[in-house]
Amino acid sequence: MQRVNQELGNEDLADGLAAFAAIKSGNEEAGKIFRQYCLDVAVMILNLQTVINGEKVVIGGGISAQEILIEEIPPTVRGNLAGQPDFGPAGNSAGNRGGQVQK
Repeated sequence: MQRVNQELGNEDLADGLAAFAAIKSGNEEAGKIFRQYCLDVAVMILNLQTVINGEKVVIGGGISAQEILIEEIPPTVRGNLAGQPDFGPAGNSAGNRGGQVQK
């Protein structure tokens, strides 16, 4: 989201809320950057899926609270895979949850 904030001229490049506000308001350049970001993430997921053939994809961190992100990435991934992994947000506790699963 740094690139969105940079494009908007926001001093706080880490302000995800401002970036998503611009994306949701229909700012054309912010939307273009966001769609490219989602495509980049989808390509990373596709690469991982090719190697591990996972059943679930969990996107963690505060960014996963943005429904628009969870709406944008899965269709791109699903459109390019034979298998269809489940998607879901994990929020800021993703690391803790992953650690619990490993115990």
